[in-house]
Amino acid sequence: MEELELLKKDWKKESPFPNFSKEEIFKMIKGKSVSVAKSLLWIGIVEVLLWILFFYYDTESGEAFFDLKMILRTILFVSFILMIIYSYSKINNELSTRKLMKQVLNLRRLILLYIGLMLISILFFNILDAPDSASDVLRGFVDGYNNGENGAKISIDEIQPIMGYFMFGLVFCISMGVLFIIYKNVYGPLLKKLKENYNELTKIESNN
Repeated sequence: MEELELLKKDWKKESPFPNFSKEEIFKMIKGKSVSVAKSLLWIGIVEVLLWILFFYYDTESGEAFFDLKMILRTILFVSFILMIIYSYSKINNELSTRKLMKQVLNLRRLILLYIGLMLISILFFNILDAPDSASDVLRGFVDGYNNGENGAKISIDEIQPIMGYFMFGLVFCISMGVLFIIYKNVYGPLLKKLKENYNELTKIESNN
């Protein structure tokens, strides 16, 4: 019985989880961070292609494709992808815990900055285009109403212009909400992983 009790005590002392050295934990966190950087790179490339397809709606004149919005956003896209590639190379080649912490933090800040600039640019250009966009929305509403199964027809001159702004604002708010949800679900998990990696690296650094 005494031997059995001693075995039980020894068993309780043993940890069910394997013990890793600081170097092994560092390598695992580094691998996770590199994986996140790779995911961001592919997401950025896909996003560029989707935005190009979204803007390239006037294939005859090409006016919509080569406007100021497309040029500025293309610069933003390319800059984001290049910085992701740079961050990937730095993280992949980093051997110091403190420097890796800095690179992970910089990558997280880069994503937040990119999302912020994207949303601000969309808001800014839509405010500039508000008169034309409101007119287009109003015209679309009138055309849709007149083409429906309605007895009376209406003219765009019969509707107050403020209604166009109201409908445009409603459509814009819904679109921004959808875009925010997409960005949150796409980039949110990656930001969470980077934060967890940074916290783990902080623990390693504090124990040194």
